[in-house]
Amino acid sequence: MTGLVTSNHDLVYNALSFATATLGIAFVYFLVSRNRVSPAYRSAVTMSAMICGIAAYHYWRMFSNFAEGTWNEGYRYADWLLTVPLLVAELVVVSGVSKAVAK
Repeated sequence: MTGLVTSNHDLVYNALSFATATLGIAFVYFLVSRNRVSPAYRSAVTMSAMICGIAAYHYWRMFSNFAEGTWNEGYRYADWLLTVPLLVAELVVVSGVSKAVAK
């Protein structure tokens, strides 16, 4: 890793670790609570679980690489490539846009 002082390295390390854990916990929470919401919103909760699961994996990979002293920008872009379309689809589902308008 290039030129980070110890305090900066620890800050990034802890932030990536916290983000990974939080996204993993959110993934499990959305999977467990999926059946507790109205059937109209279950697909949105399922998409939320998918988004958190995908993001947790990519943040875990970024965290692992950072801990090893390397950095791969590809994980961040792969995460965006997969999660942004899911976020848009989830927004359409939650907003209640009719199928005719959504097309």
